Amino acid sequence: MRKDENGKEKQVNITGRTIWAAVLIINVILILIKLFNVFYFNRPFGEEFDYTYFMSLFPIFFLFAVTASSEKEKSES
Repeated sequence: MRKDENGKEKQVNITGRTIWAAVLIINVILILIKLFNVFYFNRPFGEEFDYTYFMSLFPIFFLFAVTASSEKEKSES
């Protein structure tokens, strides 16, 4: 809940589209970091590529679970 200008609480709507936009932004940032490492430090492409994507799986699965629960609540009400 968030308070508006009158001090009343109002519900903040977080849709599945918003959550998956956040997932896309997270993954684009990770890809840009990896490409920066590849081109600037002249590292081979596969050296830490697997670790980067392994770490990106955690926010994806977390956001998938949040999306599923919010959509389930929305369909029940």
